[in-house]
Amino acid sequence: MKTTPTLYLAEHQEFNQADIEERLGEKKEKTPKIWEALLDFAHQEGNHAFLRFKNKHTLKTQNYVGLIQVQGFCIEILPKICGRDLKREDFKKHCDCKMKIPRLDRAKFQDQVKEFIRPQTNLEPPQKPDCSLCHAKQVLYNCLVTLKDAPFKQSQFSQLSSAHLPLLDVFIQMFLEECTQLIKRGLKRDYLSVSENRPFLKGKLEFANHLKANMIHKERFYTSSDEYSLNVAPNRLIKATLTLFKTLALSPKSQEALNSTSFVFDEVCPSQNLEADFAKSAHASRFKEYENLLAWCDLFLRKKSLTPYSGASHAYALLFPMERLFESFVGFWLKRSLENENARVCLQEQRKFLAKNKNSQSCFPMRPDIVLRQGSTITIVDTKWKTIHTQQDITHADLYQMWAYASKYATCAPTKKVSVWLVYPHQETQEIQTLRLSGRNPTRL
Repeated sequence: MKTTPTLYLAEHQEFNQADIEERLGEKKEKTPKIWEALLDFAHQEGNHAFLRFKNKHTLKTQNYVGLIQVQGFCIEILPKICGRDLKREDFKKHCDCKMKIPRLDRAKFQDQVKEFIRPQTNLEPPQKPDCSLCHAKQVLYNCLVTLKDAPFKQSQFSQLSSAHLPLLDVFIQMFLEECTQLIKRGLKRDYLSVSENRPFLKGKLEFANHLKANMIHKERFYTSSDEYSLNVAPNRLIKATLTLFKTLALSPKSQEALNSTSFVFDEVCPSQNLEADFAKSAHASRFKEYENLLAWCDLFLRKKSLTPYSGASHAYALLFPMERLFESFVGFWLKRSLENENARVCLQEQRKFLAKNKNSQSCFPMRPDIVLRQGSTITIVDTKWKTIHTQQDITHADLYQMWAYASKYATCAPTKKVSVWLVYPHQETQEIQTLRLSGRNPTRL
């Protein structure tokens, strides 16, 4: 299947014109134009969070994953697994790989999570992936499906025919599949007030507008009437999303599906006021079937990649902060795995404050990623999407943060046993010992 030339990168990986030229192959004459577009994107205010200048000839990705598409070329930024960059040999192996994105065995994974939280448990490390690129995509997909209020579904990812599909095509095909299901159920219509100058009398005559428009044309009537129309706010948002897709470089399969879907929405106008139409859709109880589809529209139209995005009109980016994805993944599976274990898992809890001001008012709220309460034990978990090789790679700032959590929770609940955990992604490291944080009520890390 013909696809847009794509450069695969890991987080914090450097690249230059030579890398783009290699991916373009016979079309390498386009390299300068593509490189200029990427430089323009990187120069835009706020976009240094996604691409940063290493020097004038080299750009470097940051800790955001997703895609950036410019002028018929795409950059896919994938999670940095095993603490290393994606190399040329990884792409060659990926080309020969026939792997599908494997579905996460939820029952087995929940058992592993239960084992993980038990003290002194040594789980067997997962097998090293055969194809690093496929594995990186699997990590990304498994994190995306845990995002709250996001449209991603595990069942859709597990139906992917190949791990080679570009990310943009994967997301657009999921959106179009949702559209197809909605069309089969039937698009919603509603009564709308329509005002126009007609050659016949229909509805209510608007005298002021009639006199302005028809001083000469006595045969016309400026009237307003209620019409049962498809041109309602949710449909306008879908049409605006479909219109956006037509400006992007897609595979022939996605383009064909886009054309057939757009035909159904032919009589609908694209949204001209996104915020107003999203507000109307949110309060329309008749459009519950549109809920997940509107979440997709939100993602594409508002560039809702969990962070503001600004860029040139010829660039499109859909990017997610990897530390947020990792936090979402860990929190989701802890909550799911322990729901029947007489345990309570709170995400982003904000009950404690670091200090009080002179008026005895609490200030500097503490917001640990995950707080697990089980019997007489409180376990505070903070996720860190970082690469570590030895114990010395754990930063002092992270340890001070965990000490503050442990100290405050131990002081407020002296009868409870408090432990704090730093959770990192699986990687090859030397043995890291369990630490004890000193204090009046010592806690384990």
